[in-house]
Amino acid sequence: RVATGDLISRFTQDVEFLRFLIGPLLLHGGAALIVVPGGLLWLGFLSPWLLLGTAILFGALGIGLLSLSPALRRTSAAVQESIGDISQHAAESLSGIRTLRSAGRELDSIGPLDDQADHYLHQNVRLAELRARLNAAIHSARELTPLAVVTLGAWQAAAGNLGIADLVFYLGITAVMVWPLLVGGWV
Repeated sequence: RVATGDLISRFTQDVEFLRFLIGPLLLHGGAALIVVPGGLLWLGFLSPWLLLGTAILFGALGIGLLSLSPALRRTSAAVQESIGDISQHAAESLSGIRTLRSAGRELDSIGPLDDQADHYLHQNVRLAELRARLNAAIHSARELTPLAVVTLGAWQAAAGNLGIADLVFYLGITAVMVWPLLVGGWV
């Protein structure tokens, strides 16, 4: 049996999550299915060593995202449960307000609600911290990718294995590939 407040809370929060998930996923996921494999082929053709360096950077990002994912799921579920508890408590208090008033017990109902609100706040702060770490990892990867490509590409160009025009082309392809991958990380 699911409490009404919890059901309503989860429905509204899940719908928002699905809206956030489906829109970007369809738009950028479709682009990623085309851009990333094609880009990887071009990058491998231009410089396999540079592709390996870029892949290591994105692999580190992927590992970072995967390591944060379980904590994000647990904390998000805890936030949903907390708001469900608050909703349920409010629904029960409002439906029994006459009984509470007649017994003079209105203030007794506030204490548990304060505790639930504090728990909800704590869970939301934890979720915000985890999302901040996720965003820091994503933005760091976005900023470090061109730096790594230029550094490794300059080394390859100095060795005569890669032309400057190819390096610029490589940077352009990498920039096009980064966005769908980053959106995948956010989703």
